[in-house]
Amino acid sequence: MLALLNFRDGKTSRCRVVQELIKARLTDLEKRAEELRLVQALLHSSPKACREFERIGRCRVIESLDFASTSPPGKKVRP
Repeated sequence: MLALLNFRDGKTSRCRVVQELIKARLTDLEKRAEELRLVQALLHSSPKACREFERIGRCRVIESLDFASTSPPGKKVRP
């Protein structure tokens, strides 16, 4: 957003540059939003997973988090 405010002086107001900055920012926000949705899905499923795996002495939540942290970027987190 700060990069866009630098154009307000009127000296370098180029619509194409501003549009590219907006596009890049939207792409970044969409990526971050998707990552947050994946974390949200994992957290929603965590209590049930804990109850199911608790009796065998394993923590499915920790296993899922470990899997997510070692997965290549863009790979979906398994619930």
